[in-house]
Amino acid sequence: MLSTTAGGVTGRPPAIIDTPGCSHLDQPAKTFLQALNGQHCAAPIIPEEVKVEKYKGLPCVAFTIDEVNQLSARFSRALVGTFYYGRPSLQFIRLCLERIGFMAFTVALINTNHILINFSSDNDYHRCFKRHDWKIGSYSMRISKWTPDFDPRYESPILPLWIAIKDLPIHLHSRSSLLRIGNVFGKAIKIDTTTENFGRPSTARVCVEVDISKPLPTKFYIKNGETPVLLTAMFEDLPEYCNECRGVGRHSKECKSFIPTHHQQPKTLPLTKEHQKNQPPKTQIPVKTSLKIPPPKHQQQQYKKVLPKPADRL
Repeated sequence: MLSTTAGGVTGRPPAIIDTPGCSHLDQPAKTFLQALNGQHCAAPIIPEEVKVEKYKGLPCVAFTIDEVNQLSARFSRALVGTFYYGRPSLQFIRLCLERIGFMAFTVALINTNHILINFSSDNDYHRCFKRHDWKIGSYSMRISKWTPDFDPRYESPILPLWIAIKDLPIHLHSRSSLLRIGNVFGKAIKIDTTTENFGRPSTARVCVEVDISKPLPTKFYIKNGETPVLLTAMFEDLPEYCNECRGVGRHSKECKSFIPTHHQQPKTLPLTKEHQKNQPPKTQIPVKTSLKIPPPKHQQQQYKKVLPKPADRL
């Protein structure tokens, strides 16, 4: 049964899985930290007594990198949906995603223009992430990856890109080998079906989550036993990234590289011969004519009236 919570709208509820040696009947009530960490039997990863530090003269609570990674593990399949021109209701978004075919997921509101979609399966996550823009009714939703350092003011530079590798030795076209090679550029998430079925051994394609804000290597080596092999990686549909405004494929209005688009008048199509016959004849002025045309007023010479001098008195 579908449910709605204060934090957002949920899809189909996940199945209840009994953990051996961890029954809900003989376990005490969970604390808030245990519920946050999603752990039933293990101790909370964050100590309840937290040392308050100082940063720039203000109180500060510090989280280590390991704590951040463990806390964000339940959002490993989370995506951010951005609406630039209005946003529908969360219930409508959930219904549209279910009609598309996504299974178990949750939809939560981050702010007015951003929502958080957390999937339960890798297939749904990869399917939604590989398509950068989705149509939710009459609204456009842009998809980006959620990261622990997510800032709603900027778009995430991590994108799923297809990488084509030519002249890869044929015995390295296995799934495990390609995922291992794809991790050179980021996090490999999918292998091309043709490549996996060995349908085109000349080129291997793998989909990788790539951070386009960093330099991307186009040349790399593999060691085929003791023999080094130099290979070339080609990124398909690689968008531009602006380091100043952190825009992906576009610039913000405050960026120096932003170029406003001017409204251009539509170009008229040339008339066909039939339409040209129906047009009225154009009046032509002969080149040589005896008619003298006066010059424009601004070119006419201004003449002053010359009055006669008065006669000298005798």
